Amino acid sequence: MNRFNIPDLNPMYGSVRKYIEENQGTKGFILTEPQGIKDTISTIVFESEFFEVCYEAVVKAIRVKNNRIEIIYSQSDTLPYKESDIKELDEDSWEDIKSPKIEYISTLFNIAENIEQYTE
Repeated sequence: MNRFNIPDLNPMYGSVRKYIEENQGTKGFILTEPQGIKDTISTIVFESEFFEVCYEAVVKAIRVKNNRIEIIYSQSDTLPYKESDIKELDEDSWEDIKSPKIEYISTLFNIAENIEQYTE
């Protein structure tokens, strides 16, 4: 029962995933480092399992791997990332946006609203 009409975000997730997959190219990710007039893609990261500590972070790269949207983020937006920086990071640096560590809804909307700026 959906008494409060909470929307199903699965169709949006699927559309965003497909867009990322189609645009990540051979490098396997989209660099989302804010540059010029592009909007920053942000996320909320929970530091502990009890969600009492969290912070806003800047999404530096996005990819689709194993049919999941994953991000690399940094708490600081003053440290610019280049494609070579992302390529050097290990697999543990990527975080699934549906993991308990990431605030899923706002992250998905933020990606959906801004990702096209980084692929034009």
